[in-house]
Amino acid sequence: MLGLLQLLYLTHHDASAAKKLYQLSTGTKQEFPLAVVSLNITRWTLAAVRSGALSTPARKLAGYLPAANHFYCGAFYEFYTRWCQGKTMRQAGFMLKQLEDHCKRHPAKLLQLAAAPDRAVAAADAKAWQPC
Repeated sequence: MLGLLQLLYLTHHDASAAKKLYQLSTGTKQEFPLAVVSLNITRWTLAAVRSGALSTPARKLAGYLPAANHFYCGAFYEFYTRWCQGKTMRQAGFMLKQLEDHCKRHPAKLLQLAAAPDRAVAAADAKAWQPC
C-alpha cells in the first residue's frame, strides 16, 4: 500500500516531473515498468527508515513520513537522471542495484534532489543522450 501512496505523492510533489517519468516509461526506446521501479524505490525507502538514515531529516521535516516521501522522490529523480543517459531494460537490473547502493550511501543527496525537483529534472535532461 505504501508503494502506491508514494507513487501518488510523487505526482503531487512535482506533477511535471512525474509526467516526464511516465512519458519516459512509456517511450519506445527506453520504456520501463514505472510501478515496479516505484516499488523497488519504496523498499529502499523503508530500508533507509529502518536503518536510521532518515532520523535527522525526520526531525527537520517533522516526521518520518515526510522524510520518507522526500527520500523516495529524490531516489526517483536520481533514477530519471541515470535512465536518461541511454539506459534500457537490458541494463535495468545492474543500474537499479547501483542506484540502490547510491541511495544507501547518500540519503542527504536524495533529499536535496527532492527539495529542487525542477533543477534535478533539468540537469538530467541536459545530460541526456537524447531528449528525455
